[in-house]
Amino acid sequence: MRVKIFGAGSIGNHMAYAFRTKGFEVHVCDNDIEALTRMEMNIYPERYGKWDSKIKLYESSNAPIGGFDIIIIGTPPESHLDIAFSVLKENPGGLLIEKPLTYPFNDDLQKFYDLSKNVKTKIFIGYNHVVSSSIQKLNNLLKENIIGEILSIDVNFRENWDGIFKAHPWLDGPKDSYLGFYNKGGGATCEHSHAINMWQHLSKMCNKGRILKVSSLLKFSEEDNINYDSIALVNVTTEKKLIGRIVQDVVTKPHEKIAKIIGNEGTIEWFCNFTPSMDKIILSRFNEEPQSIDFPKTRNDDFLQEINYLINELKNPGKYIDINLKNGYETMKVIEGIFQSHQDQEIVNIDY
Repeated sequence: MRVKIFGAGSIGNHMAYAFRTKGFEVHVCDNDIEALTRMEMNIYPERYGKWDSKIKLYESSNAPIGGFDIIIIGTPPESHLDIAFSVLKENPGGLLIEKPLTYPFNDDLQKFYDLSKNVKTKIFIGYNHVVSSSIQKLNNLLKENIIGEILSIDVNFRENWDGIFKAHPWLDGPKDSYLGFYNKGGGATCEHSHAINMWQHLSKMCNKGRILKVSSLLKFSEEDNINYDSIALVNVTTEKKLIGRIVQDVVTKPHEKIAKIIGNEGTIEWFCNFTPSMDKIILSRFNEEPQSIDFPKTRNDDFLQEINYLINELKNPGKYIDINLKNGYETMKVIEGIFQSHQDQEIVNIDY
């Protein structure tokens, strides 16, 4: 397969390496020559041992057009849709856009979503946690109705973004990129929107429907010419009256990435990166000893599982839908609802 990746930053490197481990032909393009040089001379060899000379690098204006099986957009959120509109003209088999799909209240969001219904390209959004082996196991547990009637769901993605800046050492804090600006797709609500997406996914797995109402409280940081939410506390209600909570922040150390599904016969807890090399599920049923299930992994596995999921959907259309555009679009609508609720200080209905 032939792959083109927009963006030579951290995600671009992760994706390039994952595709190369599968033997795919990889082309990477970026507007910034320094970013391409940094990928070849620093990021890739420091992470993976040495540079892979079979990866082809291009300035974006000189990148090849057409003939790609898969195209990845791993650029800042404010550029996602502009690139995506152009990419759809190349007619790739699959298009993966890194999360979040775009920035809040982008007028082009609905236009892009409507256009997607009339193209052959399969479109995915990079919420890769929901396709991890641990979440696939959790899906099966929920299908077995193992904790009875589902009463509530909590998802927390609380992680200081020191880790992000360690992976992007050329940035001197949030002010140097979109991360420091909520209206460019940065801040806790957008950057850690894995939690919103995970909550939506689990609700659907429990047959409780989409998020219908949100009530949010955000803490903003506005010093040094930046404007982002550092903490987001969100209460949600679904179409079928399930209630729950989502917490996302960029301040917590050590990190906490967990989901808890509460049933009338027990609970299931999911821990992302319980250790750096393991996810974990703990099943607790009334009057029984808790069961712990471990899922060993590497950082590269996060992206390999995402790539394999994408490829499987291209081979079996309609079967692998957890990270499809529809779900990513719905996450973006909830993100907008969260900002609207905080601004208006009231419960907001999500208009899909």
